[in-house]
Amino acid sequence: MPGRAGCWILFLGLITRLARAMTVRALNLREVRRLGLASDYDERITRVAAVAARHNLVQKRNAEGELIWVGESRPNMTELLSELLPETSSETNGETLGWHTYSLLSARAHGNPWAVLHKAKSMGRMGPHAAIAEVVIDVVELMRLLSIALRLHSEAVSRAGRLDGRQPGEWETRRGPTAESRLAGGSGEVS
Repeated sequence: MPGRAGCWILFLGLITRLARAMTVRALNLREVRRLGLASDYDERITRVAAVAARHNLVQKRNAEGELIWVGESRPNMTELLSELLPETSSETNGETLGWHTYSLLSARAHGNPWAVLHKAKSMGRMGPHAAIAEVVIDVVELMRLLSIALRLHSEAVSRAGRLDGRQPGEWETRRGPTAESRLAGGSGEVS
């Protein structure tokens, strides 16, 4: 989900933000290298380690010697999203909105059978062991999930603006009303 790493990074004091940014950088470099897309991994990760050393930040390496975090490990996504989106409701089955949303998106992205077949309609049988089902995109659900992702993105931009010395509501004013606020008849301000 866009914004989740930005919200995690743009939260505390300067050195903590630096450490978190270096952690995200190290994780991204490892992933790009694993995909075979970074021929200059060693050079780039050496620069990350040098910045960490210059600021006396703890560096954690795995058994293979790869830099995996600086200062502190990044929380797993469900923990982070539960912190960023803590609301609970009957629509989330009493779980946090962050955990619930991530679980839905993850299951769909990974092709979990229940997620792929959720709300599928039976279209008949082809024989004793085969059936046909119609799977239709739930546009309302897609828009709901997209609005949550945009909410996190907006929060990350807002935090970046405050760190840049901007007034707390400046991003919301520039962004304008959200789809949710328009539907609810609100002003678009984020509380």
